[in-house]
Amino acid sequence: MKSFFNPLIDVVSWEHSGGDTVFAWKFQYKNKPELSNNLSTYTQLIVAESQEAVLFSKGQIIGKFGPGKHTLNTENLPLLRSLFGIPFGGKNPFTAEVWFVNKLMPLNIDWSTDTMMYHDPDYDTMVPLLAKGRYGLRVTDSERFLVKLVGTANSFTARELTDQFYGATVAKTKSTLLQFILDNGVGLKRVSAFLEPLSKGLGPSMAVFWEEYGFQLHNFYITSIEVDSSQEAGARILKSMGQQSAQAIAGYTWQQSQAFELGDKAIDSTSNASGHGGLL
Repeated sequence: MKSFFNPLIDVVSWEHSGGDTVFAWKFQYKNKPELSNNLSTYTQLIVAESQEAVLFSKGQIIGKFGPGKHTLNTENLPLLRSLFGIPFGGKNPFTAEVWFVNKLMPLNIDWSTDTMMYHDPDYDTMVPLLAKGRYGLRVTDSERFLVKLVGTANSFTARELTDQFYGATVAKTKSTLLQFILDNGVGLKRVSAFLEPLSKGLGPSMAVFWEEYGFQLHNFYITSIEVDSSQEAGARILKSMGQQSAQAIAGYTWQQSQAFELGDKAIDSTSNASGHGGLL
């Protein structure tokens, strides 16, 4: 009778290639993915310099391995004896999921908020804003990361991470940004000068947030805070700001502009009246 465990996997490794940052990948046997969990105490586990491998079996972690070549035996996986009754020596079969965790620090994760409204002290009106930035994450606790985030997936990318945490990160980012702006009376005219202190102020709270999921946060930046022109109010504000800038460059104020317009209208009226008088 053919054994349930055959064929057994001889070598387990991961060589990632692709554009997206992959934080974790579950080993898949190319020819027969359904047999990917069929390992033995002769299976060779190859872990690259930037990786850590974590083995799950029967709902618990049975071992973690750093860079190098490892033979999966009862010496480095003592739980095999209690979980499967595997003795020392021999090519003993067992089932386990092998997860590879990428422990490099990616720097290509972009974030952005949705529209946030705040009362601008410069223009004394409610202004719709958008904030954008970038941050890097590195997995420091593979076990916590896998247990809390990955679940039943086969891989976990940077895009999936940002999608999953979009709501939570936007809420925390918006509340911290708006509080800083309000506390310091920062308006649209000066907000670009505060991007660095804002980044430093927001970074620690975001670091605590990501630590809960096994990540270390690196280089949290706010790259821009700008008026949301997709909102009607934002479009009107930008138009008004453009007019004010043009007037400032020309060397006159809004009040002067209104006076000029009234003067032009008065001249037009006088000209029209004179013209009609000549005809009579």
